[in-house]
Amino acid sequence: MTTGGTPPEIIRKLNTAINEIVSEQEFNRHFASLGYEMTGGSVEAFANFLKDDIARYAALMKSIGGAIE
Repeated sequence: MTTGGTPPEIIRKLNTAINEIVSEQEFNRHFASLGYEMTGGSVEAFANFLKDDIARYAALMKSIGGAIE
């Protein structure tokens, strides 16, 4: 997993803060009204999500003849 050179302690602090915010009722209520289901998790789980999402959209773009840089 790459973090763009951000120190691990900063990554841990950001992840903790994000998980706290995502667990707040009002935050979830607001995003649910927009059609989103917000979840927290580990840095590794998010990295895996992004990796899978990028691969999925790259395959979609390739299937429709889109350019992928």
